[in-house]
Amino acid sequence: VNGVPFALNSTPTAGHRYDVLICQAPGLQRTFYQDSELTKLLSPAEADSPNHAWGQHSHPHPNDGKPVGGRLKGYLFIPSKGTRRVFLRSIGNVHLEIGGKVLYRRWSGLEWVVVLEREMQFTEEGWYPITIEFFTGAQNIPLELSIESRDSSVHIITDRELCH
Repeated sequence: VNGVPFALNSTPTAGHRYDVLICQAPGLQRTFYQDSELTKLLSPAEADSPNHAWGQHSHPHPNDGKPVGGRLKGYLFIPSKGTRRVFLRSIGNVHLEIGGKVLYRRWSGLEWVVVLEREMQFTEEGWYPITIEFFTGAQNIPLELSIESRDSSVHIITDRELCH
């Protein structure tokens, strides 16, 4: 397009990473918010993993069933270089960023089930920054993050692969 190659379905390469990282705790650092701009704090930051649901059938809903937003930040360990396929399941508005690259962002205020699959190239092993943001009015909030590679079948990312 305009003299520049146009790539469909290109695989982004993860950027910034750390060889060695001193973590405060396993999992990601989670903070809940009352608003879709993620500015009105609902809870202080605490350790968490993205792989469970909040609401009626799981962990207590963080905002008594009212709309809620969240930001989970930390680092994801990638054990070897190569392409990984990342899977995310959620409801509502979602932003997923790994290694400084946005893999998904849909933030329109509407509610829908989000089931996505994105590939990312990792040029080296190490710890890569990861951020997941969401906002929803749903009573049950599923948030599940999985990964697979040529050497590893799809699995839910565990606290051993996450830290903050």
